[in-house]
Amino acid sequence: MRARLSPSLAWIGGGVVCLFVGAASVLALTNLPAFRDPQLIGSFGQAVIPTLAIGLVGALIASRLPRNPVGWVMLAAALVNGLTALVFQYEVRTLLVARGSLPGVEWAAWFGSFVSGITYPGFVVLIMLFFPDGKLPSPRWRWLIWADVVVVAFNALFGVIDPTPIQAAGLPAVANPTGLPMFTGIESSPLGWVSFFGNIVLVLFAIGALVVRLRRARGDERQQVRWVAYALGITTFLNVMLTTSTLVLPPSPGGRVIGNVVANLLVVLGFGVAVPGAIGLAILKYRLYDIDVVINRTVVFGALAAFITAVYVGIVVGIGSLIGSQGQPNLALSILATALVAVAFQPVRERVQRLANRLVYGKRATPYEVMADFAERMSETLAPDEVLPRMAAAAAHGVGADAARVSVQFPDGSQRSIWWPSEHAVDSLRHRVQVSYHDQLVGEIAVAKTAGAPISPAEVKLLNDLAVQAGLVLHNIRLTAELQTRLDELTARADTIRASRQRLVTAATAERQRLEQTIRGGAEQELAALAAKIAAVDAMLEADPQQAAASLERLTGDVQHTLDSLRQLAHGIYPPLLRDQGLVPALRAQTAKSVVPVEVIANSVGRYAAEIEAAVYFACLEVLRSANGNSCVSVTGGDKALEFAVTAPGSADGSVQAIEDRVEALGGSLERSGSGIAGLIPVRAAVGSA
Repeated sequence: MRARLSPSLAWIGGGVVCLFVGAASVLALTNLPAFRDPQLIGSFGQAVIPTLAIGLVGALIASRLPRNPVGWVMLAAALVNGLTALVFQYEVRTLLVARGSLPGVEWAAWFGSFVSGITYPGFVVLIMLFFPDGKLPSPRWRWLIWADVVVVAFNALFGVIDPTPIQAAGLPAVANPTGLPMFTGIESSPLGWVSFFGNIVLVLFAIGALVVRLRRARGDERQQVRWVAYALGITTFLNVMLTTSTLVLPPSPGGRVIGNVVANLLVVLGFGVAVPGAIGLAILKYRLYDIDVVINRTVVFGALAAFITAVYVGIVVGIGSLIGSQGQPNLALSILATALVAVAFQPVRERVQRLANRLVYGKRATPYEVMADFAERMSETLAPDEVLPRMAAAAAHGVGADAARVSVQFPDGSQRSIWWPSEHAVDSLRHRVQVSYHDQLVGEIAVAKTAGAPISPAEVKLLNDLAVQAGLVLHNIRLTAELQTRLDELTARADTIRASRQRLVTAATAERQRLEQTIRGGAEQELAALAAKIAAVDAMLEADPQQAAASLERLTGDVQHTLDSLRQLAHGIYPPLLRDQGLVPALRAQTAKSVVPVEVIANSVGRYAAEIEAAVYFACLEVLRSANGNSCVSVTGGDKALEFAVTAPGSADGSVQAIEDRVEALGGSLERSGSGIAGLIPVRAAVGSA
């Protein structure tokens, strides 16, 4: 089964067809004296032209899709016709040109008569039933295959047993070597009429099956079937009309000749030109069987072979005959031909390649050109605003789409889409291919083609190949976008920290100025007054010791008052209790002096860095300073952060900015609420807990 369906077998069959046609043509050249009869010219054209055209197309299809019966049926029909053409020229040689020169002419005529019914209606009906996908229009048409087999077998049996001499157009009658006298007159009997009308009915039903397939087809398949259905249907219908016309037209030698020539012309134009041309149009224009790459390379290689042959023959043979080489090998001319081919080969190949691409792909680029151009462009360092439009344009040009869209999926769920050339309705993007990178979805390529135009398997493969190459590109775009977002965040954070530190510097300067003013306005003046009083006491020690002692006693009270003021000022800068015992005892000691009730709640709070404890301590006191109702301070420790919250009705927002700057300077965060604050500061170490 595998050998029977191998692509190489298809090309072998095509080669045998060409061999039959070539042998028949060579034999026809020897039979030229007999070709004064137009019937012989018509029979030769009918046997050679359709055979060669259908054989090559059939071999091409069978090699590309070996499991599709259409190519094999066409190839089989061409083989039978090619052998029939060779046999017919054998008859012409034996019966007209050199009478009796070749043996077995009766069997040659018998073979031609025997196989004529196999091609028509036999193979023709099968082609119309299975075209283009190799399947019947529906299972209900299976009976027509058996009917075709029965009719062909019936016709072959009639040709075997009918004793009527075998008459071919333009040739003398030849006795049937297998005819039986007992079946004399069977052709005009009811069985003969059944055979005659059976052929016609069978062909009409096959045309009906092709029409049914045409009505059900959509998009490109409809275009493919339409042209072939038109060519096959019109050709077979006219052939049926010509056959039935013999029932009403009076027979005459001249009319018979004209009828034979018209029949030959119909077969040549229909099965030799129209049907292969329609199949070629379906293959080239509408991508039938997806063998455009094979045709492209065949055109290129064939044209190059013809070019090399023409140059060599033209120089070696043509110039050699002019200079009188008398058919002897000329080394100089051979070298000249080889050099000319070597120099002109590449320019000629490029021109032929462009011609083949234009023939197969039309105005759009070939898939190879699309992939090569895409890879070259993507290798450049391009911004996302340039990459995505070029990617969309490459996808649209590659499949001949009206528009294309390339989308990038970002990790946060957002999406960015670029259209080429302009936006279309989303519903028109019927052909979509997901783009992945290491099994991760990174985007999508979608194209919009003309309404009703499907996408071919080759175009699907091209989109998939583009998606593979686009995976890394879209992944890099995602990384670039993520890095840009991170950079923007870091820039914003740096600006915030810069502004916060500037505010901290300003606040520290203002605090120093306030302390300086406080010291100058209080403790400094008190100390100056104490110095003056001490000087006065020093003067009265000798004059009035008793009064000096009383003055020193009063100075002791003034010194204690000044010392208390300095201690209170120092406690405001950094309380000793905070340094010695930690955050919670310092808060409880300070809130105990508040005029409003304040509850301090501590949960797993240990000792932390001095700057962290000071930041939380002063943040809480700053909010409590303007409280006018029951307040609460909550502090929660942990291995990673120290959290705090202050609820103080009536607290003002004036100093919250300074608190926020101080907390953020330590890497923490602060949130404001209607009656307080809540924040956290990352911690480095803790000792004990309270």
